[in-house]
This record gives sequence, C-alpha cells and structure tokens, in this order.
Amino acid sequence: MRTLFVLSLYMYLFPATVSPAAAVEAPANLIALPQTITTNSVILWWEKPSRDDSIRYYNIYEKENLIGTTSRGNFKVDNLSAHQSYQFSVRSKDHRGDLSPACGSLRVKTKPQVARINVVDFGATGDDSTLNTIAIQNAIDASPPGGTVYIPPGIYKSGPLWLKSDMTFKLAKHAVLKAVQDIEAYYPLINTRYAGEEKQTFPALLNAGFISKNRQPTAISRLTICGSGTIDAGGAKLGKAQWKREGIWKRGRSLLIMCADQVCIEGLTFINAPNWNIHLIYSRGISVHGIKVDNVHVIKNADGIDFSSCENGYVLNSYFNTEDDCIVLKSGINAEGVNIGKPTRNIHISDCTTFHGHGGVVIGSDMSGGIEDIFIRDCRFYGTWNGIRIKSARQRGGYVRNIRVKNVSMSNMIYKAITINMDYTAYDSGDAAALPPVYQDLYFENIFCDGAQQAIFLQGLNDSYIENIRFKNVVITNSEKGVFAKFCRHIRFINTIINDSSGPFEIERSENVECH
Repeated sequence: MRTLFVLSLYMYLFPATVSPAAAVEAPANLIALPQTITTNSVILWWEKPSRDDSIRYYNIYEKENLIGTTSRGNFKVDNLSAHQSYQFSVRSKDHRGDLSPACGSLRVKTKPQVARINVVDFGATGDDSTLNTIAIQNAIDASPPGGTVYIPPGIYKSGPLWLKSDMTFKLAKHAVLKAVQDIEAYYPLINTRYAGEEKQTFPALLNAGFISKNRQPTAISRLTICGSGTIDAGGAKLGKAQWKREGIWKRGRSLLIMCADQVCIEGLTFINAPNWNIHLIYSRGISVHGIKVDNVHVIKNADGIDFSSCENGYVLNSYFNTEDDCIVLKSGINAEGVNIGKPTRNIHISDCTTFHGHGGVVIGSDMSGGIEDIFIRDCRFYGTWNGIRIKSARQRGGYVRNIRVKNVSMSNMIYKAITINMDYTAYDSGDAAALPPVYQDLYFENIFCDGAQQAIFLQGLNDSYIENIRFKNVVITNSEKGVFAKFCRHIRFINTIINDSSGPFEIERSENVECH
C-alpha cells in the first residue's frame, strides 16, 4: 500500500508520467476577478478540475485565438484595447497534448480611457524630504470617476491619505510612498476594528472607507490600488511611537479598507509596517494579485494580510515574509464577534509563497463571527513557523467549517505542518461567548512537508469536539513528532504517511478515527 501511494505521489508531482484518463476534464466557472477589468487588462480565474493530477497546462483563448498558457488556475490578460469587448475561454491540456472542451465563454468589456492625474502636477515632490500629504490628497480629490492618480518614480513622504470610490491609485516602478514619522500627523484616531474589536486606532498610511451603517460594504466601491512601486509605512519607529502614546492595540496599518465593495490590490510591495500590513474589514469582492509583503524583523504583529468579516475574496500569486501570520482570516472576538455575526467566507487562496511568519495561512484566533467556505491550494511554505494554522479559544464561540486545502508543499516548518487548536492562549478582551467554538468539515489533500517539529496537531475541547476531518495523500517527513489528536470525532487518514510509516499517532479521547 505504501509503495503504491509513494508512486501516486510521484505521479502527482511529475504529471508527465501520469497515465492519461479517457477524456481530459475541463476547468469550470471561469470569471473575471472582482475589480480587475481595466482599460487594457483583466485577470481571469477558474476552478481546476477535481482530478487535476494529469493536467499539465491551461490554454487561454480569445475567441479562437490562443493568447496564453499557464499551469495555474488564473491568468492576467494584457495588451487589450480600451472600451472593447472580448470573449475568453480556457481549456485543460494533459501531458499528451490532448485538450478538454472549453470552459464556458466569458465576455469582458474593458473600461474606457479616463484621465490620469500625476501628483507632481499638484505640487508633490519625490525627494524623500518634502511633505506631500496635501498635494497627493488634492490629486485624489480631483480625480474624475474612473480616473487614475499616478505616483511617478521618486520617494514621496506623506501622512495618512484617504482614497475614494471609482478610482485607481497607481505607483510607478521605483515610486515609494513613505510614511512621515511625526506621530501628530496620525491624529485624530479613527473608528475601526482591530484585534477583533471595534475601537479607535491610528489611521493607516493609505485608508479607504469607514464603518458604515449595519457594517455593510457601502462606504466605498470600485477601488484599485496597483503598480510596481512600494508602500513604506513607517516601520518600527512609527509603530513604537504609536504604541507608547496610545497602547499596542491602537497602532495603524499600512493599508486599511473598510466596508468596501469591489477592491483590487495588485503588484505592489509593502515594507516597514508599523503593525499589520493590509487590513480589510466588512468588505466583499476583493482581488489581491501579485503583491509582495516583506516585513520580517520589523515590529511585533506585522501580519501580511488580514480579512476581517469579508466575503468573496481572492489572494493569488503573492509573496509573504512577515513578523507574524502571513495570510489571515478573522471575524471578530468573543461575544462582540458573535453578536455582530458577520463571517469571513468564500475566500480563495492560491499560488502564494510564504517564508518567515507565524503561519502560512491562518484562521483565527479572532473567528467569533464565523469562518466558512475557504479554499487553499497550490501554495508553498518555506521555513514558516506553521503551515496551515487554525486557532481559537473556549471564549471565542463562533464556527469554522468547510475548509479545503489541496496541493500544498512545505519545508522546514519551525513548529507544525498542520495545527488545528481550539485551546489557544492569546490576547483576550470583552465578554466570553455563550457557547464554545465549533469546528467541522476540514479537508486536506495532496499535502507534502519535509521537516517540522510536529506533523499534525488537533486539539478540540471536551464539550466541543473537532468533527469531520479528512487527510488524503498527506506525506510529512523528518518531523520530530507525528500526529496528535484530542477531543476529535470522525477523522479519516487516507494514504497518510508520517516519517516513512503509517504513524506515529497519539489519539486521546477521540471517536471514529480511521486509517486507510
């Protein structure tokens, strides 16, 4: 059995050796990612076939013309014309060169050309000395609907800026938006949500939206933040000054977006965060594509990107090197989070790479409003503390359900490859939820890890078992400890190999544990 599984894993990793199926399965549900249609480009996304081990490439067509090929489940189409209609389709291609039927037919109309506003024309100077807050804000305020505010090459010092609806904020290559260090520039504090609670904090360097009535995504819409430039948000010096003045839980972030609908963040590099880097709150229709977050050894709590009670989001082709969790899904803390009751759901994470960080993809520990329908695939974690990490505590309440992880590789995990913990000790505030958290329907398939302190750690509660967990085609080598499971129910291990064996497994007070 072990020999057959190792062979199947090799065939998955090297699909040219896979025996072809009778017919090539087509991808499904081709869409244009939210807010990614521009005057000359669009980012396409599709669901890979359920059995994708024999698929080598995906061909992208505009009508009958082949315009690109990728091994990923997404593709950016460039060099389109403004205000023109296009018709796209995608076909799977196996190792023999056989093609599947087309994945539907998606019609896209690019946006019309609208004026580009250069911040230099409003008096901004990229000399790393001039304070440009007023000049850049005036350019933003003057941008017409659908317009672009453009930051040319240079280093532009600024205090907090506020973006608006129906605009693009674009940084050129070698353009840096750099936070001013004067803490007085970040007053007054603003109403927001941070560390699971609604509270006042310092604003971010870049801000959009506000906490709207009933927390609906109506404060801002159709916003793109993009380019090849860099957001330098002030780093430890600013963060520690804010910490000293107002406390650790009121520091600002690099980019803060609240109650937004249709947001695209693309191409930028984020460095020197004073706290979290990118924070999205009560928002929907979010596309994050091709960004780089590099904030290792800067300051405590420097998460990469945090979704807090958000829906319909995509994080693709991005790189994270952080001082805390890398890609994080949250929904409020304790009784307040349960009462607000706004889950984070329908989030797709693929083709992302993490290096330093407390977790590659993390759920919690602020998850009291619920986390559901999360899809993680084709990601790579190198030297991250943990790979997939789901964490909460008894007082959190809420739920985590329908989490699907597929085709993930890890190496040199500092602690655990996969950890699911309902007994996490962490920052806590406010009243406890009336009921403990609920975890159910967690699926892991085609996971490979070489090197970890522990392979898999599952810790439920005595009055709330983790339920319905499946591990299929999971191989973890060179781990000091194997699998630990306590207070779990309905666990299935299918072709799970730990340290070249079917164990070791340490199971405590758990029910219906199966190994195949």
